Order: sequence, then C-alpha cells, then structure tokens
Amino acid sequence: MSSCNNKNSIRSPLARARNSGANGHGAIHWIRQRFTALIMIPLLAWFLFAIPCVVTEGYEGAHAWLQSPINATGFILFILASFWHAALGLQVVIEDYVHCAFSKPALIFGVFAGCSFMAISCIVAILKITIGN
Repeated sequence: MSSCNNKNSIRSPLARARNSGANGHGAIHWIRQRFTALIMIPLLAWFLFAIPCVVTEGYEGAHAWLQSPINATGFILFILASFWHAALGLQVVIEDYVHCAFSKPALIFGVFAGCSFMAISCIVAILKITIGN
C-alpha cells in the first residue's frame, strides 16, 4: 500500500490532533466539582453565621443547636458536599501529578474510601447527637 492511499497523510497536524483527546470524559468531573462548590456556598454561609452563636453557648448550646432537625440536616449536607468536593479535587491532583500507572488507581481509591469513611463517621456522630443514644 503506497503512502498516497493513506487518508491521513494529506491532513494537517491540527486536523489529525482534533477529536483525539479525552472525548468529554473530564466534563462530568468538572461539572460535579462545580456543583459541590455551588452547594457549599450557601451551606458555608449558614455554617459561618451559626458558629458564633454555638461557640458562645458552650457545649450544652452546641448540643442543643445540633439537636434541631434543620441544623442537623444542613450540617449533614455540608459534610457530604465538603468531602465529595475534597475527593474530586484530590483525584485531579493525583491524576495530574502521580505518574506511576500502578499507584494512581490505588491512590484514587484510597482517597475516595478515606473521604467516604470520614463523611460516614461525621454523619453517624451528628445523627447520634440529633436522635440521642
């Protein structure tokens, strides 16, 4: 087969490079990270507004504040969004800066497992305070 029959031989380097990238695989990750960031904006404002009230009341005030279903739900949503956002961000860092093909999937799994474990632990603690013993 001669090189004249090769369709790609007459295409420019830019034309050969087009449509050979990630093909949209990074778009959903980007959307998820922006979604968690947008969710955290009002939750962080609510949390920062509530902190001075909780701190001045002491342990009993913080316990009473967290027993409210609205406050417990908001705090759980904040915990979920924060850990999900952190896991997505750490995944990007690992994908960009870890070049070992063996350790990259293991590190990403470890990040998601660790963030999931910490989020579940926080939620269990919040529910234990909210519902009681």
